[in-house]
Amino acid sequence: MTEPELKPPLEPDAEPDELSGTVIRGAGLAGAGFVVTQVLTLGIYVALARLASPTDFGDLAAGTLLVNVGMLFSESGMLAALIYRKDRIDEAASTATIATILSGLGLGLAALAASPGIGALFNSSRVGEVAAASSGLLMLRSLRIVPEALLQRRFSFLRRLVIEPVGIVLFGASAVVFTANGLGVWGLVLGYYVAEVGDVVLSWSLLRWRPRFKSASVAMWRELIAYGRYPLAATLLQNVEQQTPVLLLGRFAGAGQLGQFRYAARMVSTAESMVVSAASYVLFPALARISSNPERFRNACLRSLGSMSMIGFPFGLILVPLGVPAAVIAFGDVWRDAGYAAMALAGMMIGTT
Repeated sequence: MTEPELKPPLEPDAEPDELSGTVIRGAGLAGAGFVVTQVLTLGIYVALARLASPTDFGDLAAGTLLVNVGMLFSESGMLAALIYRKDRIDEAASTATIATILSGLGLGLAALAASPGIGALFNSSRVGEVAAASSGLLMLRSLRIVPEALLQRRFSFLRRLVIEPVGIVLFGASAVVFTANGLGVWGLVLGYYVAEVGDVVLSWSLLRWRPRFKSASVAMWRELIAYGRYPLAATLLQNVEQQTPVLLLGRFAGAGQLGQFRYAARMVSTAESMVVSAASYVLFPALARISSNPERFRNACLRSLGSMSMIGFPFGLILVPLGVPAAVIAFGDVWRDAGYAAMALAGMMIGTT
């Protein structure tokens, strides 16, 4: 039996003559996938807002702090390095598979060991228990890094059109059932596990490629890390920006206010995803293909920035007048503070764009 092969462009990619059409079509498809995902997500969180309390969501945010930080180091820039890679793709992907699995396992065990400290930091034994229970997510999330990178580098939209919507449905269905039966924050944690397992299974099934572990090497790992340290550093700064409010609000304002903030952040990220994330999913592999042509690369960056800004600036500010009404209508009056927080956060999308 022969091993399944990745579809092109697994091997070295020639610089395309015309990427604009690919990017525009890809952004449209990715955007459609994001719209479907965000609509499903909104519906699920409308339901969960009535089944779980702000304190439950606050405990979840505080308890998964280590998971969110650990995932960054588990990836180690491998996703970006694989998308950018110009040669020996099969060797690179096999090496990255081993590296991400080992780092996910190690970081998961480290998060489990550190969970009592997280509970002490937030003055909550339940937060510590959530941190311990969610530590296994690091291992599961590390398993989908390589297939995600390989699908993205070949401009495949299966992740956006199939995998992510299915993951949201799996999370929503399980979390709603569990929280409706009184499990509270534990229902949310179990929902994450169900979604992650589904994501891993679908990602590898649709990729139709398997790593050749004999071709993996330490030398290739060093090459991947050498490139990956730059996007890793950028992502680290972004992660600090995202997790600092979690740390400060959870420590000094309490789980209830942290839960309000997390719902506000989700409202803002919904608008952001439909514009920024949809375009960036296509732009990164496209720009990586032409990075060896400085003038073409520079012009493409400027055109992309201009186009995204024209859409993102006004779209990002829509929550200034609509934040509170949207939160109250969608989630209920108990989430009114989330609406005020969303108004304050609305300008962040301009910077993200």
